[in-house]
Amino acid sequence: MSDEPPPGMVLLTGFLTIPDHKGSAYDDFRAQIRKIMRTLRPWCKSDVPILLALDSPSAHDRAWAQSVGVNKVLNSAEPLEKIVLECTTTWQQAANSRVYQAADHVNVTMSNLMRNIRAGGLPNRQKTQIAGRIIDETIKSEGIWRWIKVISSAQELSHRHSMVMAGLAVAFLNCVGPDDKEDGLMAEACLLHDIGKALVPLSVLNKAGPLTEEEFQIMQKHSEMGHDLMLQQGEYEDILLDIARHHHERFDGKGYPDGLLGDQISQEVRVATLCDIFAALIEPRAYKLPIPPKEALAMMKRMHMRIDMSLLVIFEHWLMKIFGDFEQMALNVL
Repeated sequence: MSDEPPPGMVLLTGFLTIPDHKGSAYDDFRAQIRKIMRTLRPWCKSDVPILLALDSPSAHDRAWAQSVGVNKVLNSAEPLEKIVLECTTTWQQAANSRVYQAADHVNVTMSNLMRNIRAGGLPNRQKTQIAGRIIDETIKSEGIWRWIKVISSAQELSHRHSMVMAGLAVAFLNCVGPDDKEDGLMAEACLLHDIGKALVPLSVLNKAGPLTEEEFQIMQKHSEMGHDLMLQQGEYEDILLDIARHHHERFDGKGYPDGLLGDQISQEVRVATLCDIFAALIEPRAYKLPIPPKEALAMMKRMHMRIDMSLLVIFEHWLMKIFGDFEQMALNVL
């Protein structure tokens, strides 16, 4: 059992009929349940619910089962539809809770990081590596759909954009060129792509209206400043440095800061740029309302000189495969 991946939920159905509460049969029943729980709990994560189906359990049965680690006792005598609904609801709540806990950890890490940089410090590589791995592992275990849906409903996440971008990039990179060694790095790179904004004056960074030409030039410096912060810290791989510096480059060579043209832009940067633009379009900002995903993709198709159109085609097909009908996508609640 230890070699198998942990499940999202466990349903025990082998003990539907409860023996009479008196006698050795009932003692054997409880001993078997305790033995099963001792086996299951080290294998399952603590936040994986374990359900036990029993025939007309009493309040005493429910209380005892919960005392040995069972999260919920189901009544197997109830209609199948109700049992399925209870199982589904329990599984979804547990999955959402796991995703929110992961997102909250990443959000706190990023908030502390930006605060430290504004105070004159450097990024803490160890903590951002952990945050990247958390996103990577959460996407693999819970899926990109649930990651975005949970983040979209968590209003207090101040780093929502980078977290949505990171989740999209990790999942999409697996689609266009799977490489398990780089998944955590890609998530970390997207989380850190805008850390240079910690050095942009708040009057410019948080301005509700359009930026002046001078303010825009200040804002453009964030990619170079983020890159320089990583170089000063000295522990970042090329993919992180590349995305931090070049996520605003354009396919026609008119981007910044280095004016890279076409194939001079790495595939990782192209993927990050697609996810950056898409996430920015579908989420609300101080100066705009969120744009539905279908419209966001239509807008991106008109950015012929800015992004890799061949990659955008793959990106659109991937989104349709993952999320289904665009009209039903929960992304537009960001």
